[in-house]
Amino acid sequence: NIGTPSVTKNISSVTLQFAYAGLGLAPGSTFRFDVYTSGGGGGDSAVDALANPAQSIANWGDPYSTQSPVSYTIPTVPEPGTLAMLGLGGLLMVQRAFRRRA
Repeated sequence: NIGTPSVTKNISSVTLQFAYAGLGLAPGSTFRFDVYTSGGGGGDSAVDALANPAQSIANWGDPYSTQSPVSYTIPTVPEPGTLAMLGLGGLLMVQRAFRRRA
């Protein structure tokens, strides 16, 4: 459950943001997706699709199915303990260099 995504839009784009955790995937996992627009009628199909650089359909009622979805890999972020150890190591190196100068 991704919850309610935040939506930002302007004249040329729409941005949907949500937490990766809602997808139930681990960091480093890749998922595939597509985004469609339509005319808004009950039987309208995907007129424009993110994964298709051409017009998706010729007529409103034509079916459309994604052939090559876009893929995205969830970034791998070091765990907080690893970052703390790296920061502590950096501080020790600075302290050591400072003591040598004194």
